[in-house]
Amino acid sequence: ITTKNGLTLIGNKVDIQKGNLINTGTNKDKNQSIYLVGDKIYIDADATNLSGNTIYATAFSKGYIQRQMNKFAKDNYQFGNYDKLITNQGYTDSNNTTTQGKDFKKAITIGNMGSAIENAKEWWYFADGWNYDDEVLNKWGRGDIRDIDEFRLVGDIDFGGDKGKNYANFGIDLDGNGTIESHEYTNMIISHRIFNDKTDGFNKVFDGQGYTLSNINIDHEVNKGGTHSVGIFGMVSEGGILKNVNVDYKGGGVSASSIGNGIQGIGGFVGAAYGGTFENIKLYNLSKVSTDSTKFSVNGVGGFIGYIARNSQYIDIDVYLTPSAIIENTSNNPKSTKGKFFGIVDDDNVDNLILDNINVYYKKDTLGEATADQGYADKGITFIAYDEEPIVEIKDNNNGLTEVILDKSDYDSSIVTDIYNQIVGEEIVVDLEQLFIYDTETKRIVLNEKYLETIGKYYPQAVAFLEAFYSEEGLGDKFEEWYNLGIDDNIGKITQAKNDFLDFLNNNLQTKIKLFEEWKSNYELYTSGLATEEQMKNLESWFKNNGANLKAYQAFLDNPMLTDIGEHNFKLGDGSLSFVNGKGYKGLSTPIQQEGGSDQTITSPLKDINASMLDKQQVVLIKPAEEEKETLDEEKGVLNQRTCVVSENFKTNNPCMAQRI
Repeated sequence: ITTKNGLTLIGNKVDIQKGNLINTGTNKDKNQSIYLVGDKIYIDADATNLSGNTIYATAFSKGYIQRQMNKFAKDNYQFGNYDKLITNQGYTDSNNTTTQGKDFKKAITIGNMGSAIENAKEWWYFADGWNYDDEVLNKWGRGDIRDIDEFRLVGDIDFGGDKGKNYANFGIDLDGNGTIESHEYTNMIISHRIFNDKTDGFNKVFDGQGYTLSNINIDHEVNKGGTHSVGIFGMVSEGGILKNVNVDYKGGGVSASSIGNGIQGIGGFVGAAYGGTFENIKLYNLSKVSTDSTKFSVNGVGGFIGYIARNSQYIDIDVYLTPSAIIENTSNNPKSTKGKFFGIVDDDNVDNLILDNINVYYKKDTLGEATADQGYADKGITFIAYDEEPIVEIKDNNNGLTEVILDKSDYDSSIVTDIYNQIVGEEIVVDLEQLFIYDTETKRIVLNEKYLETIGKYYPQAVAFLEAFYSEEGLGDKFEEWYNLGIDDNIGKITQAKNDFLDFLNNNLQTKIKLFEEWKSNYELYTSGLATEEQMKNLESWFKNNGANLKAYQAFLDNPMLTDIGEHNFKLGDGSLSFVNGKGYKGLSTPIQQEGGSDQTITSPLKDINASMLDKQQVVLIKPAEEEKETLDEEKGVLNQRTCVVSENFKTNNPCMAQRI
């Protein structure tokens, strides 16, 4: 866009991702300039040519000038004067009310290289720039990196732990000469070393935006002066905000060694915190957090954080430890301890520790000595011991749901059972305390969309099942009744919702699956022409006695809980899911409508049907268009079917009914 006469762009979100943004006008005021107005305004300075005179902007909630880490590093970590081109302007609406916009902040994006493995290069630039000890200027960090307001992930990162890569001594062939030279190694732990100033830790915003740091192995050796902290992040200071990130160790772990004093803490995510906020962070498949130091050196070792040194906040955090996980602290420091979530809290300096909705999953009868945080079990931390392995396995981020294809009938009850197993925890853990939340504005219990987005990146089909269940068999109506009871007992409502959910999975769903398997076997035998006379009588009796149950199952198959899963490709978190009044949702395509009404029934087969008329591999449910067609039309002898489909790849059950021509 080039203008000299003025141009105004208005939107809820104004995102300038590429192109030219040039003002050649006189720049006397916003009316003769480029003027951006939005709740959120983002301008990618590396992809957009910003030049000319001042650009005016009003960002009601936030405004960012952002650069890509690789290009920022190549410019010697100099951000540039892009922010000088933006003038914060008050916006006057039609009611003559003026709202002053927010000041624009500087942001750096990490994960722009095109693949999770290549993206590790940008984290290398991040760590090397942030950790650099500039002895000449007597400051930490290269260039402007410590003046950046926010660092944001825009892609997953694979740190190659299974290939022998050490996060604490990470080498990359930066110049492409085929050799990783000494200057191409760096410690990827952000703020792993400080001296006396406890404000020198990471004190900016790190927003993972739901992306994953994976395949990590950290082996840190204290070989330099200063105080060391070990984790994905070493030390976090007051003002640091770390949020919305997944970390999958893939069986890797964290270890540190020291021949003398100098280790503050060792944790799966952060070593030590002198303040800061940690929110919506998930750690998966962590196998070890340990130190082999025997000196008087270590304060604490924990599954998430080693040492809580000052007031800080921990909100919506899950830690999944592998069945063989170890948390070990061999320091001779008598005050040094270890715990499943944190290793130690400095009680002398911490008087406002916030712990909210923290869950730690570990193998039953293990980690018996990691008890430093056990006293916080009723203060925001829940320790959950599991029996079988594994609890969870992170899968690739497909950015939403894969397509479900409706093809021939290949129903397999094991697929439905697989969905069931995923949901109740044999393959993944769905935290039901997070699944249902109380909306204080609407005074309703609703599904936690934020939580669904998090697990939806790895288990999209199971999430679709969860969403569909929410409106299944009148549970939405039950919630509606609960809402009228008032807000004081909302915790009880959520507990009831959870119990009903588990009851449905353990009883209702599995009972129907078992009934269907029995019906299918009996139907095939009855129509095969191979049954003895006695068997035929027994089968007819079975169909008669189970008529009501079969109709109930038929109604179950008609229910939106299952039919809404089929034939739709959608993404979570993009506005396609809109929960309405705590019941159901919008945005999913309407299932195929069947002819002849919705009152489907299951009719017992007749003895004189020729077996060749039926494909024994298919499930046939007869839907009469009229009452007099309760039996098969022997003259036609053909079934027009809408078949049931299950995608083996995506583990989705999409039942549908056969119907008359």
